[in-house]
Amino acid sequence: DRSEHVYMLSHSNAAVAHRGKVAIGANSPVTDARLTVSGAISASSLYIGGMNTGSIDGLGVQGDISASGNLEVLGVMTGSGLHITSSGDSVIAVGTSGDDLSKWEWHRAGVRKWTIFNDGRDGSPDPAVATDSLVIKHGTSADGNDHINISMKQDDQTVYFHGDISASGDIFTDTDFHLADEKGLYGKIEGGGARPMIGSNSANIVLGNGQFNKVLSKEPLEVEG
Repeated sequence: DRSEHVYMLSHSNAAVAHRGKVAIGANSPVTDARLTVSGAISASSLYIGGMNTGSIDGLGVQGDISASGNLEVLGVMTGSGLHITSSGDSVIAVGTSGDDLSKWEWHRAGVRKWTIFNDGRDGSPDPAVATDSLVIKHGTSADGNDHINISMKQDDQTVYFHGDISASGDIFTDTDFHLADEKGLYGKIEGGGARPMIGSNSANIVLGNGQFNKVLSKEPLEVEG
């Protein structure tokens, strides 16, 4: 029977055919496998059809990988580019099954610079952000909550800025502009300094905080009380 023959490929490799099963680099095929390979597999094209749900250890592919089903990777997947396309919706889902972070990271020269994540942790009793907030943060993984730039909560359209807001143009609002108590709006003065223009102090409105000699208004100024 030709299936019992052994075909030598090299001094260190052999292909063994036995009853419709083939072993490469191994003494005999695995009992339930049509193809048994000991060592790495390198291929210019690889097609796996049917309901194959097995795994291949040490697979090198030069060329494209096309899959009509799911692609499951248990470790790190690296590449020079990632292109997701579809005739319908295209979705990239990042999730965890526990109270952990689901995140994207941006690195340069091996150092993390930015990360965006869903914070699934419970930070009680004094969390930096609410559970399941979307967070934009700069710095390395060793940097703390003082490196958070922006966060957004579930069921809340508010954007929370964890630092100063700088604008090179005008700032417009269609609703009210609120100042917290003991806070104010500052204007630049000659020499690069800043002085308060208007502020709030224990529910009282403060103009200039006593540091302006006069207040000029282009419109009539009405004062009650």
